[in-house]
Amino acid sequence: MAAIFIRSSFLFIFVVSVSWKLSEEYDWLDILYNNAFGFFDVISLCCSAVAMLYTRISDVSSIMFNEPIPAAIMACIFFGESFDIIDGALAITNGIGLVLICKISMDNSEHPDESSLFGIILSFGSLLCGTVVAIIGRALAHRNKADPSLMLVMVAFNGVIWPSIYLSVTSSWSLPTKGHDLLISLLLGLVTAFSAYAFTKLLKTENALLATISLTLCIPLTFFYDVLFKRRIVVWQTALGACLTIGSTICLYVKNYQFT
Repeated sequence: MAAIFIRSSFLFIFVVSVSWKLSEEYDWLDILYNNAFGFFDVISLCCSAVAMLYTRISDVSSIMFNEPIPAAIMACIFFGESFDIIDGALAITNGIGLVLICKISMDNSEHPDESSLFGIILSFGSLLCGTVVAIIGRALAHRNKADPSLMLVMVAFNGVIWPSIYLSVTSSWSLPTKGHDLLISLLLGLVTAFSAYAFTKLLKTENALLATISLTLCIPLTFFYDVLFKRRIVVWQTALGACLTIGSTICLYVKNYQFT
């Protein structure tokens, strides 16, 4: 929770670039969307943070960052974007990959099956909330009311308030004080500010599929992290599952943007 608090604090820098003129035109639904954008983003982070206590970070990331196909399906339902038989086949392939990751993760878990299952459920909760965030961003874009800076300020607000309540209730405040920890916190804030702004900008200008495609880059990076820093062996079934999820996402992108 402390990491979420620190990460969110850096996003307040975007308050200086908020389009206040545009915000004057907001109605109650626009305000609700902006608040929901920040709330679900923080809930997604909280779910993934707890999930990593019970499941490998690579397995959690393979699930939580696998947003493009769920986002494409929801965009089809709410915004009428195309989703044909080939898209459906790719979605099934994507689902098979997720099943492989979840099954092998439970079989090779360092924790009891119930704990591993809990971690996987939380990972899917993070995926669902992240997909909702993408759809809310697209909803604001369709209403011509998307302001990336304001959206990030709402993420910052929710990311400071809710972790603060949790850390205060549990008396678990532990902010960095040493030089090494402060440097890591600074890097976390800078990376968060850059990546979050790029993502919200994509949600404003592109559709949900293209915006969420960028998130899948995190999946191979976390596998490298598990192998290089945690010295964990990635079994071939998990690697196959990751390839199916990433591969189906890439195929969906190629189909929709290179052959249309």
